[in-house]
Amino acid sequence: MSTTDIDECKVKDSNNCTSKQKCVNKPGSYDCLCIEGYHMDEPERVCVPDRSAGQSSSLAIYLAVGLFSLLVLLLGYSWIYWGLKRRKLIKLKEKFFEQNGGLLLKQQLSNHQMSVETTKIFTTEELKKATNNYDESRVLGQGGYGTVYKGVLSDNTMVAIKKSKIGDQSQIEQFINEMIVLTQINHRNVVKLFAKVADFGASRLVPLDQTQLNTLVQGTWGYLDPEYMQTSQLTEKSDVYSFGVVMAELLTGKKALSFDRPEIDRNLSSSFVSAIKEDRLLQILEDHIVNEVNIEQLKEVANLANRCLSLRGEDRPSMKEVAAELERLRIMEKHSLGNIDVYAEKTEHLLSATSHSFNVDVDIGCSTSTTVEYDSIDNIL
Repeated sequence: MSTTDIDECKVKDSNNCTSKQKCVNKPGSYDCLCIEGYHMDEPERVCVPDRSAGQSSSLAIYLAVGLFSLLVLLLGYSWIYWGLKRRKLIKLKEKFFEQNGGLLLKQQLSNHQMSVETTKIFTTEELKKATNNYDESRVLGQGGYGTVYKGVLSDNTMVAIKKSKIGDQSQIEQFINEMIVLTQINHRNVVKLFAKVADFGASRLVPLDQTQLNTLVQGTWGYLDPEYMQTSQLTEKSDVYSFGVVMAELLTGKKALSFDRPEIDRNLSSSFVSAIKEDRLLQILEDHIVNEVNIEQLKEVANLANRCLSLRGEDRPSMKEVAAELERLRIMEKHSLGNIDVYAEKTEHLLSATSHSFNVDVDIGCSTSTTVEYDSIDNIL
């Protein structure tokens, strides 16, 4: 028996080869092979185009160009974004600088013929660095308008930095005026203090021809004159009361007001006056300042502080009398008791001498200012 091989490649519709394949006849069957430029992709058994080295390189170039373009776009967008944000931040700082009285300060400095360059205006970053980001451990005191921090500048200069709590335009102007006054004080009778705080609580400048002032004061509780609380009038005797509180602080080593103490002792001025009245002075004096030599002087200083803390202003001594009494006690400490009469006569001369008065803003710890009248005794002493 003989068989005849049929060539399926030549008979129409006898094979399943596609246009990308060529039909190869073999005995009893046929194969579909990929034409040139194509190769068989297993397992689907379909012909796919060959990838030449040139095509791969072109694809890599296209990808690289695309990625680079994307990177350029991202960088450009980021640059524009941060540029706009920085510009907005600068404008915001300028706005805050203006709102918080910065332009007013420059104008006032110019009006007072003071150079802005010689009066340094610190940046927020510099102040944060100086106060360790306003750390609570750096707090020196708090007043009606702000908190005072101990600061150390880049040149190791120790300063007091007040962070204000400003509410309205009038407070801004008052705060700026306070800074202007402080920059102008340069008097032989005013000691320049470094890293020292005299927080008298209630403070405003009073003209030389006035002895009292009707004003609304925001000050530090514990230093405020109780008579002011009733009359809303600050007088020269209001500062005498505040100074009496400071003297009581120095004698006892206690704060003017502390809620850590029992309720009866929270206000130092009240507890101090009660101790004097009940003859308990030695019980409240700070231990390390008391000795057999100075006990009498301490009693006299305590009695002077007690007079300063009188509820009625008319019962308090003047600051002139306070200064003379303290000077007398200082002289007594340096000399023998045999010369007391000489110094007493000198003190009496001090009280009768013509004084030269001037007003000084002594407040650092609070943002209001007080009327403190000092008298020149340089020519006498």
